[in-house]
Amino acid sequence: MKILLENWKRFINENEGTSNNGSLVLQGILLLHPNEQIKNQLIQMANKVKENNPDAVPLQPDKMHLTLAHQNIFKQKKDVVQNLIKLINSNTLDTQNLIKLINSNTLETPEINTLNIPEIKLGEVVVKIGEGDQQGRKTWAVKIENQKDFKDFVDGIKKVVGSEVSEPQERVFHFSLANLTGNPGDSVR
Repeated sequence: MKILLENWKRFINENEGTSNNGSLVLQGILLLHPNEQIKNQLIQMANKVKENNPDAVPLQPDKMHLTLAHQNIFKQKKDVVQNLIKLINSNTLDTQNLIKLINSNTLETPEINTLNIPEIKLGEVVVKIGEGDQQGRKTWAVKIENQKDFKDFVDGIKKVVGSEVSEPQERVFHFSLANLTGNPGDSVR
């Protein structure tokens, strides 16, 4: 009975705060942790990269994420973003909850469907070589095919929270699979 209860608690905790496509987290940067199905695909891709490139060190599966926005984008709006993330992750984002959040923060209302985490469509694996201050770095990553969907999603969040800060450079949405050390911080940016 004790094992049954422990497994049930683990199941509840693993599925709490996630949508079908993954779960959002604000850790300075806004990131998306993939669901188990996508994570398994990423692991397979990372293993294939390692097979074909002996210098590649796969990232740990729990470190694989999709960076959605630079840390400066939501710096001034952290509390509002956290509240919006809770609504999105818990699948309780509806017009009424969105209006409550908007009325307390901004006057703009995006289309509510732009605030659903887009389906993750994995594309091709690319190799990024570091230049300038990132010289000596090398990263294998898989690009997201539906870049516009993710840009629209981030823009919708920015609209709700009233952030007008832009990315320092145009973001290419991707999952890093491997680099030369296995440390996500050593990936080419």
